[in-house]
Amino acid sequence: MAFVSCDPHRLASLAAKLQALVDALRSDGMTARTLLQSWGSWSADGLPAIINELQDVATAAAGRADRAQQLQKLGGGFGVGSAGLNGSAFAASPMIQLPWDTQDQAIAEAAKDQTVAFQQALANPKDPGSRAVIGQISQDLADNQDDPTYLQAFMKAGGLAGSTQVARALHQEDGTTSYGAVLSSDSQEIVSRYASAVQAATSSAADGNMDIGDYKSILSDPPNNDMWSMSQLLANGPMGSRWDPGLLDAVGTSVLKWRGTVTQRPGVDYPDGLDVEGMPATFNNPGDAWYNSLGFAPKGNIDSSSNAAIIADIKMNDPTLAVLQAISDNQGAATGLLSDPAHGLDNAKALVSNQWTSDNFDGSSDAYFPGQLITLATQYRGGDPNGQNSALAALNVMQAAQALYITDKKSPSMQRSAPPEISDALDNVAGTYLDDLARSANVTPQTAAGTDQNPTVTRLSDGQWVLTVNQGQINGLLAEAFADGGNVNIFNTAIQAGAYGAVRQSLVGKDPNPSYDEYAALLGISFSTQHAAAYYNAQSQDQAAASANAADQAYVNAITGAAGNVPLDGVPLGLGQAFTGFMAPFWANKVGTQPTNNAQKASDVTQAQREAAWQSMQVPALQALMDTGKITVPPPQGAPWYQNGKILPSKVDGSFQAWVLNNQSTVAALKPYDGLASQAFTNITSLTNPGDSQFGNNP
Repeated sequence: MAFVSCDPHRLASLAAKLQALVDALRSDGMTARTLLQSWGSWSADGLPAIINELQDVATAAAGRADRAQQLQKLGGGFGVGSAGLNGSAFAASPMIQLPWDTQDQAIAEAAKDQTVAFQQALANPKDPGSRAVIGQISQDLADNQDDPTYLQAFMKAGGLAGSTQVARALHQEDGTTSYGAVLSSDSQEIVSRYASAVQAATSSAADGNMDIGDYKSILSDPPNNDMWSMSQLLANGPMGSRWDPGLLDAVGTSVLKWRGTVTQRPGVDYPDGLDVEGMPATFNNPGDAWYNSLGFAPKGNIDSSSNAAIIADIKMNDPTLAVLQAISDNQGAATGLLSDPAHGLDNAKALVSNQWTSDNFDGSSDAYFPGQLITLATQYRGGDPNGQNSALAALNVMQAAQALYITDKKSPSMQRSAPPEISDALDNVAGTYLDDLARSANVTPQTAAGTDQNPTVTRLSDGQWVLTVNQGQINGLLAEAFADGGNVNIFNTAIQAGAYGAVRQSLVGKDPNPSYDEYAALLGISFSTQHAAAYYNAQSQDQAAASANAADQAYVNAITGAAGNVPLDGVPLGLGQAFTGFMAPFWANKVGTQPTNNAQKASDVTQAQREAAWQSMQVPALQALMDTGKITVPPPQGAPWYQNGKILPSKVDGSFQAWVLNNQSTVAALKPYDGLASQAFTNITSLTNPGDSQFGNNP
């Protein structure tokens, strides 16, 4: 390798003069040619070739000048200038050793040398000069982001792993302010520059244009398992849509697993272990909580304003939410996260969860980005591979909803279902895959032989990807989507709209898919799910009331000495007696008085609701028959349920049934569909007893 000792600035001046010569020859070339030819013995034929050759020399000189200046800035040039930690970062002499013919190799070597100083600064964040090194390298990355040679060498030599530690190193220098800031504005800018470089390098590697090693593993399993520091690259970096979807999938899967193994929010201690209304509760902070290292440690009463601010700061810095926010801005990543054959179902279960709300203590929900992610991942219904992955994602979401519902039914907790943001996302899934659910409504959890009927994704003749699930998955999906009432009436109306289309198709000789009776069966599951949810919610109220009664009684026994006439630990008997006297009227009215017959009330309305539900399927059938001229007897004038030629499902009453039954042509035309709806609905609802597990198998 040949080296030339040069001053980068003088080399740049030479390159500029060479280019000026080329420009002058081109602009005045005709004049020079004429003069040369006038001298007789001189030939100007070779002038164009000379100009082209000079241009090549000028271009090469400019490139070498740029490389020389870059090497001087990076502290490279093979030993002339290097990074240091003693207040003088990247000091360089005026002269450098420039490899004349292998400039890319020189840049790569300089980038590798730079990572040594980088790693030393990260390992010693409070040393003099460390911040300057970290900051200078961030600027070099920004200046050379379009240089694949430099970027690849830096990232592959340890710069990528080091980038995941930058936020932690800067936080150790900054500390946590009294108002909860964990990074100064300058530190955020530095992290942002590293994030932009990481995004550029990983995206280029994903396209096959750069080799930076196993970048997915490096970011999904960062040094020291520091998910917070890694997540700050996403929180302070480019929008989620600009990142490689495969990388976001790997990081998302990793952070969701991590979330289940590390304490995410403070715990709560109740007096003597009893959660009793009116008694003060205090925070505790388990040693494995990720936020401890940021200085967030709420103490004392959970209702204090200072603790509320700390909880908000914890949420603001939550690594999981930072990652999910990025994924919810990237459709490919969202779909991949939930459709992945190895991890998609586990990821869906982590998202379709009631744990996004319960740990904040202030009623706020962490579920916004999880809900957005679910909707984004499942909404595309195309016939291409993206449509297939979207259907696979929806299939996993449905199984996850079933798993949550099964858990809900077993738990006496007052928090019975997913937070509203997750329920809304499930509502969107149910609406997007309405026809798939109808086609699946008669698929039992098990075959007659007792084998499980597992969900599948297949392709219709028109190219669309569709899913097939069983009644258990439909039940779980609808139960969690509409547990709080939600848009269940809109969903049922959509079923009726589908049934209308099926009848119209059948009347013109087409084979509807789904069929009218499949829509009726889906309505039967919807009805059964709503009724079972009402039963289980009422049953959970009974269980919670009984649990509260027992806890209340145990507490009263303790403070009165009724439990063996022993006062509370550490509380003098006199104080206990005084407290008892003060609270006695309250406890006398409260203990054992909560009602426990809610489930019986919920089951009393079954039959009337069932008949009204299946008869609602008459509305779309009658409308289709009227619109195709099969029924010619018009509804009575002024009927509240009939306006502008349409039957309004929400307004049908006794006069509607009277009109149907009093007209022979109407009865005759409706009879086949009435029979189909009644049979399909009965087949489903006859299985339904809220006390059993009629929709069966665990996902």
